[in-house]
Amino acid sequence: MKIMEDFNLEAVWSFTARHLTQTVNQIPNVWGYLGELNYAPGEGVDTTVVEIARTSEGVRVLPAVTRGGPASTKKGPKEDAIYIEIPSFPQTHTITPGDVQDWLKKANREINPVTLEQSLADRLESLRKDHDYTLEYQRVGSAKGKLIDGAGNELLDLFEAFGVVQKTVDFALDDPTTNVRAKCNEVKAYQRANLQGETMSGAEMLVDSGFFDAFVEHPNVEKYWLNHVEALALAHMDAKGPYGREFTFGGLHLREYDASVNLYDGSAVPMIGADQGHAFPVGTQDAWQTYFGPPHDIRFANAGGLEIYMSQEMLKHGAGVELKSESCPLAVFRRPNLLVGVTA
Repeated sequence: MKIMEDFNLEAVWSFTARHLTQTVNQIPNVWGYLGELNYAPGEGVDTTVVEIARTSEGVRVLPAVTRGGPASTKKGPKEDAIYIEIPSFPQTHTITPGDVQDWLKKANREINPVTLEQSLADRLESLRKDHDYTLEYQRVGSAKGKLIDGAGNELLDLFEAFGVVQKTVDFALDDPTTNVRAKCNEVKAYQRANLQGETMSGAEMLVDSGFFDAFVEHPNVEKYWLNHVEALALAHMDAKGPYGREFTFGGLHLREYDASVNLYDGSAVPMIGADQGHAFPVGTQDAWQTYFGPPHDIRFANAGGLEIYMSQEMLKHGAGVELKSESCPLAVFRRPNLLVGVTA
């Protein structure tokens, strides 16, 4: 066997950080209910801190005057700003000779040795899923008003940051005499009263299975739910989608989020707490946003905007390649005074 004395390891690994970054961002996001609904859409920023301006101006109805008379004066708004640091979620993964040596893969009815390119593609897909998983957890957290990381640490309390107290509504669904429609109206009325120049086309709630069951089984709601299910059956449609059931009552659209996430220590937590829900307005102008900041990498400094960034480093003595992925999303509901917590 001939030994290559001047073997160039970099010739085997010809991928650059920019190439890997471009590739991982082309992999479809297959995990994320709020992402599918386009709630908290993404916006790239080139800073690690986001400035959110607050104004008390709102929108006002103008007074009428006699034609040619003096115009009303636009009052200047009281404005301040909140500065929020964008969190970073990095992770590393290593490709070693053992990931390709002596491994076979079947493709097109042929069995061939696993290549370095195939092993890399598998790693990138796995890394992408972890970051998508994290992004969805952050977006759900923003609907709750609190961002929590995979270690269970609180990253941001939106109510505290904006100096507001969260509105809560107890639907009292264990009481058969509760006027559920009035409870729905209470949620919507509160949100409309606090728009302050923002707009909304409707209101929705993310709820857990316990809340959803108690809601649709309530004596004042059940017949409407059964009619809804029957109508879906006639249309050959299932009442439960990939994430849960949906139902509109009293002008409030309920979305059951029947899912849990695995934290970094392996423990599982539900997306929505037991017998709870979180209501928010939809059809707003810019109340809900996800900011994607730059990573901790000199090659991408002041160049944010992508969901995930990649880099690599060759290990000593040809022992493999260490991959590093990093995402820097900040999902924030910029009008937390419009978020309403609900209980069954």
